[in-house]
Amino acid sequence: MLGVLFAVLAAACGLTIARALRVPLSVAPVGGLATMAVLSVWCTAVGLPPLLRSGVVVLVALVGLAAGLTPSRGLLASARAHRAPLLVLAAAVATPALMLGGVFAGIEAPVSIHDGAFHVEAIDNLRRGAAVQTWYPVGFHTSVAAVLGLAPWVDTARGTAEVAQGLAILAPLAVFSLGLALALDVLAA
Repeated sequence: MLGVLFAVLAAACGLTIARALRVPLSVAPVGGLATMAVLSVWCTAVGLPPLLRSGVVVLVALVGLAAGLTPSRGLLASARAHRAPLLVLAAAVATPALMLGGVFAGIEAPVSIHDGAFHVEAIDNLRRGAAVQTWYPVGFHTSVAAVLGLAPWVDTARGTAEVAQGLAILAPLAVFSLGLALALDVLAA
């Protein structure tokens, strides 16, 4: 469920940045993922408390939802015109979400024994407001920490695995959005 929340927040942040930059709304999933990473890294860099970092991401997402879901323009008007392709897209998004949700349900630790513990530890430090000193880019870590800040009762190891599943939800949306950005037909995208 946290993966779905992550994907929704990323897409909604993308709507905000697409409106602000006056680019097509179709790039929202890709732009939103980048926006979440940049926002959460900047919030961490200026020393905002973890709860405020999560709040900034949610606020940007709410602005995007308000802008993207207006009845006269935005996503709702476009969805009415392209029902069949959007059903295919919905199936493409739901399939990995259901498959990964079923396979990894109840797993309490990261799947990767190679560096999964490092990522969980970095995210847990960010969740608690501690500094993370690493050569590794921390955009994903800060994004996950911001989402997990909305669910403080969830263990970081389990939450990291669940939020990471949101990337599998975003992948079909990103391919679709990039297809639209390349001016492909909606069904082809």
